[in-house]
Amino acid sequence: MPCGFHRFNAFDGSGGLGIHGGRPGAHGREACHNREGEDGRHSRELEEMHHLRCQCNVSTRVERFMEPCLLLLLSEAPSHGYDLISRLVEFGFSRDQDPGMVYRTLRRLEEQGMIRSNWAVAGAGPARREYVITDEGREYLRAWAETIRNNIETLSLFLERFRKIGSSPTQSERRQN
Repeated sequence: MPCGFHRFNAFDGSGGLGIHGGRPGAHGREACHNREGEDGRHSRELEEMHHLRCQCNVSTRVERFMEPCLLLLLSEAPSHGYDLISRLVEFGFSRDQDPGMVYRTLRRLEEQGMIRSNWAVAGAGPARREYVITDEGREYLRAWAETIRNNIETLSLFLERFRKIGSSPTQSERRQN
């Protein structure tokens, strides 16, 4: 679904080439800071109002979730980019995942010291980069796991409360009685 505020397709996972320049993690932050409404309202207000109506921030979350997924896969075994791309499907990513986004994420993780890579020459085929998780990457993965565990608890509570109101009268129906 296109996001007119940021001018890119928010649900294709590509990061697009809109206002934020396609940089992972930039969507919705830098893009909104320089905007001011016709009535002079601050851009942060406009951003918040926009995100209440649009689910474009989902793509950023998906891009960020790719980090722990890649780290988890690499904690299981060193791997090549193509193999990692195909295995991301296990975590709900599209079979048509943009390889460029995966390689940009791998490059960013390497720059941050979470992983390292070496050129591996095996057999008659071309050399390929092999990625390996570092100790710092394992710590980051543990932090992600704890965050995910906490989010699951919060989301479970939300769903339980939603389930309860789904079978009971709404407040307006109670007032009418």
